[in-house]
Amino acid sequence: MKTATKITLNDTHLRRMVDDTGILRQAIYDLPDPAGGYTTDDNARLMMMSAMYYEATGDPKHLDTCYRALSFLQYACVDGWFRCRMGFDRRFREEAASQDCFGRCIWCLGYITSRPALPEGLRGAAGALLEQAAPHADRLTQLRACAYTCLGVALWNREGLRGMLAEHLARVATHYHENAVPGWFWYESEITVCNATIPHALLAGYQVIGGDRLLSIGLRSFDFLLEATTRDGFFWPVGCHGWSMGESNPSLYNQQPVEACGTLLCCLKAHRITSDKRYLEKAELCLDWFLGYNSHGAQMINPVSGGCCDGLTEDGPDRNQGAESLLSWYVSALAMEAYRKQSGTGDDGRGS
Repeated sequence: MKTATKITLNDTHLRRMVDDTGILRQAIYDLPDPAGGYTTDDNARLMMMSAMYYEATGDPKHLDTCYRALSFLQYACVDGWFRCRMGFDRRFREEAASQDCFGRCIWCLGYITSRPALPEGLRGAAGALLEQAAPHADRLTQLRACAYTCLGVALWNREGLRGMLAEHLARVATHYHENAVPGWFWYESEITVCNATIPHALLAGYQVIGGDRLLSIGLRSFDFLLEATTRDGFFWPVGCHGWSMGESNPSLYNQQPVEACGTLLCCLKAHRITSDKRYLEKAELCLDWFLGYNSHGAQMINPVSGGCCDGLTEDGPDRNQGAESLLSWYVSALAMEAYRKQSGTGDDGRGS
């Protein structure tokens, strides 16, 4: 494995991508591209990542970035729902964001409220924004949006919202019961994008409200996903064209950094709940994917700027290095390092 030594993050590309508004959405190679503007869910992820970076280093510049990203979300929220796409001129291009964007915002806001090391004012502002947005979660009909919302509400962990959490978890579990059959232990008839978020939500919900059914479904479906995305000894995420029930093999390319990140986070959650070393080993494989231990043996991280390639195609890495990819890399590396410290695990997964 390539994660045997501590990873040192290079924030050159990050500093170029973040301006006084937030993080730009896209880049041409490692050149920030203002034409792509900004998105609210990218800035939600920036907020969460910056909080993680601040906790890891104590560097106030990362706390400043976290405040900036939360301000972006505050401005994006109108009547409890988030607008998503903003032009470089700071004008939003749409009245309302997708359900997935709403869910990601709830998730990242919940993360901020859950971190006692962050300033009280930051946590309080995130909680106030959640108070505005959370009542609108009953409008959600899409599976991943419900899963992201579950992650955020579980982190927020307010007694009065446990009923809402249980309701959304039940929706996710219903998808599983309606679609899972022998040989296909999944929530839909197709595996597409941001897949590990779904079992992750059930595992996080289990930690808050309990329920053996949530744990059983979460682990069974996640094990199915891990089996499908481990090939030749390394992490091989389902490509962007998906994998439908009845097809012998999943799409192999274009592999996305967000899949490696989401799977790693779910692995850490599963390991925390079960102490099964296998999940920690899989998390290491997800991190290794960024570092060249993948189907092409290709380094996904720009060694000069610290940017992350936007995907792994059949011909090799997509050399554009946009916000989602960059933040997926940072969250993966920071989450793994924090987990090692908190759980007392060494690089081999055993207690240090």
